[in-house]
Amino acid sequence: MLSFTNKLLQHILETVEVLPDCLFRERGLKQISTDAFNLLCKEKLLEFHQYNPDGSNIPCPDQAICGETCDRIVRKIKGRFEAVCPDSSSSPIALSQEDINKYSFDIKAFIEVIRNDNNLAGNYEGLDDRLYFIGTKEINRRIVGLVIALFNNKKTAGSLLLNIPQILPDYHAIIVLSPYFNGILQPILKTLSNKRVYFNNFNTVFSDKGLTLNSNLFSIIPSKKEKQVLATSRIAKGEQPTKEINQIRIRSKGKTWSDIELSFTKQNRVLIYINGKNTFSRSITHERLNLHDGSSPDKPIEEWNILRELAENPTGVFSLARLKSNRPLLEKYVSNLRGILKNIFQIKDNPIPKKKRTQPYQFAFKLSSQKEAVKDLDSTGYISTSE
Repeated sequence: MLSFTNKLLQHILETVEVLPDCLFRERGLKQISTDAFNLLCKEKLLEFHQYNPDGSNIPCPDQAICGETCDRIVRKIKGRFEAVCPDSSSSPIALSQEDINKYSFDIKAFIEVIRNDNNLAGNYEGLDDRLYFIGTKEINRRIVGLVIALFNNKKTAGSLLLNIPQILPDYHAIIVLSPYFNGILQPILKTLSNKRVYFNNFNTVFSDKGLTLNSNLFSIIPSKKEKQVLATSRIAKGEQPTKEINQIRIRSKGKTWSDIELSFTKQNRVLIYINGKNTFSRSITHERLNLHDGSSPDKPIEEWNILRELAENPTGVFSLARLKSNRPLLEKYVSNLRGILKNIFQIKDNPIPKKKRTQPYQFAFKLSSQKEAVKDLDSTGYISTSE
């Protein structure tokens, strides 16, 4: 069974935390543990990447011969590989396949093991190349997102962590797990806690059984009662109370994006239809869809405005003229919309697909606009649309 107590896995994670694209030599890995190497290959966490070709450099396989750390040149002579000293001062050293084989570590396969061991769901696209989304879990009736972070310095760690609430705006709390990095400054940790972002190292979160997360990891997520106490404390200190927004989640089991329709009303609200049936008896505000400004919930973000504009002119194609000149910003809005919509409807497929870079984005769901005066929704929690 694969677990974090595996010494080879610990060595690999400690390395990829600093060098995510690092390649590992087979002999070096087997020197730590042959059994662990075979297990990681079986689980497809380690994959053969390449071998050292003729003429490439390789660390000297036998430091006792050279007496110092040096590189040798790989030569293929009569079908066999040898490590040749560049200045010919030492005799060639015969190389086995283990000496020249290189393996890569598949972080996504590692994450899939964690997801399976902990029954985690959900996907999210568009994270930083050092942030990997693991999945979601419902704790104290709140949706918590889990992320693996590979940090190599304090500056990178601080800026990425502080920006996570903007990258993942559709979660009540975010738990960030890092293999070994422990350079987060205390002031930043306090700020993160206020933003409901919690940082932990692997050695404190995994149990001895597989890659199962310790239950006490989620004890940091405040219950509704605790949040009320915290809010009262802030008011007593003269701080402005924050507005509690009950964001909707829709269980759309067995449904696809083609079954979904978002229809905007003249009051700048939206009606949600699934298979032509109004999911709620009333309209939904941008706040309930998590399309609001973090510092000002009454103000919708640009992604909401984009949906509304396209609904009023429903071509099914995402090609707003005012965004064509700023492609990075357009891609950011699309990425945010994908994540938010997937989280709301719990549908894994891409709601805004694009086959080629030169083609416009397509909406896999329906957008429409109607003139209807309706009131805001007054229900709570998960809404099930399955039969």
